[in-house]
Amino acid sequence: MAIPGEKCGPAPRRLLVFDRVPEPGRVKTRLIPTLGAAAAAALYQRLLYDTLKSAAGMTDVQVEFWCDAIDEE
Repeated sequence: MAIPGEKCGPAPRRLLVFDRVPEPGRVKTRLIPTLGAAAAAALYQRLLYDTLKSAAGMTDVQVEFWCDAIDEE
């Protein structure tokens, strides 16, 4: 919270990356009829890797990584 009369700097830039566990049948579901569940999950994993690699190379940006929980059965 800003103090009245005090100058504030610019807000930090943030990049939020949301993902799911690349489990076959849970990701890229619209591609499953064409690629199959395993290939769709592999594609998702590769896209996520590329996204995180790009994010890691950014400067002056706070990167936050948010993922869903792993179901333990």
